[in-house]
Amino acid sequence: MKVAVYTGPREPFRIEERPTPTPGPDEVLVRIGRCGICATDVSTWTGDAGMETNKVYGHEFAGEVVARGDRVRGMPIGALVTAQCVTACGRCEECARGHLCFCPEWKQHPTGGFGQYMTLPEREAYVLPPPLTLEDGALVEPLAVGLRGVKLADVGAGDRVLVLGAGPIGLCAAYWAKRRGAAQVVVVAPSDRRRSFALAMGADAFVLNASGPSDVANATEARIRDALGGPPDLVFECAGFPGAVMQAMNAIRAKGTIVCMGYGLHPETIQTGVPLFKELCVRFSMTYDRSDYQEVIATLAAGHLEPRCMITKTIPLEALTATIEGLVARAPECKVMVDPWA
Repeated sequence: MKVAVYTGPREPFRIEERPTPTPGPDEVLVRIGRCGICATDVSTWTGDAGMETNKVYGHEFAGEVVARGDRVRGMPIGALVTAQCVTACGRCEECARGHLCFCPEWKQHPTGGFGQYMTLPEREAYVLPPPLTLEDGALVEPLAVGLRGVKLADVGAGDRVLVLGAGPIGLCAAYWAKRRGAAQVVVVAPSDRRRSFALAMGADAFVLNASGPSDVANATEARIRDALGGPPDLVFECAGFPGAVMQAMNAIRAKGTIVCMGYGLHPETIQTGVPLFKELCVRFSMTYDRSDYQEVIATLAAGHLEPRCMITKTIPLEALTATIEGLVARAPECKVMVDPWA
């Protein structure tokens, strides 16, 4: 099978042939049809994520079951499936809850979605019902990230919601916040690149996040309050840039809730008097569990397909390096899909 191999920070992915994996007794073999490029994949390529070399990554995938092990009974050949970003033991309490990233034995999939085939334990595969497509299946993972954060915040009717960051995770947070009854949702980002996506995903307004001296920051806060009709009740920090958490604390109302979902790899300075005097609740959201995946798939299958707007390009494996270089340079793309067979 053809795969794209990570060879080191800012080095080209190596396109090579590797043996097609054979499914174990409890596994299925999946022919990958689509795999989204995640911000984590970008951080892997730049070296910031510190990932191993000589690996095939890609965790926002969907594909077709083409073979199965001897003990597999419930997964038919031809089913379209997706799965969580890691695999796990299947025996512990966290696996029973379906939150695989907290399994003590979690590990990356032996081969990721930047290749033509991969194996999955049957218990970890989620079937995509008609009329969902491979593209929809590859959106389930980022949508589940957004859903978990919104559930942790307990978004309800009438809430004023601020989303910091207009990457796919911020857009997914806006989508779920609106679906769960938020009165107003405002997305804030440093450029207009994602304005149309934010509005298509359910945001009521889009505000440019100006940086600079305090008067500039205050002006941004004023625009946010104007768009929301008051200070936000809930803030989703989905950008991961230095100062984002402090910006959320300054913007939110007293006794509000902040959910941090941005993948930042930097120290963050907090003026602790602000969250203290406001009595803020600050939470962090880590991936998703089985119920999140199931809800995403059910919502898409019911016809709520606005997230398809995020898909802006589909590329072959050979274009992976150049595409990630473009994303580092802030290309206008939103969610780029890889077709390993193109």
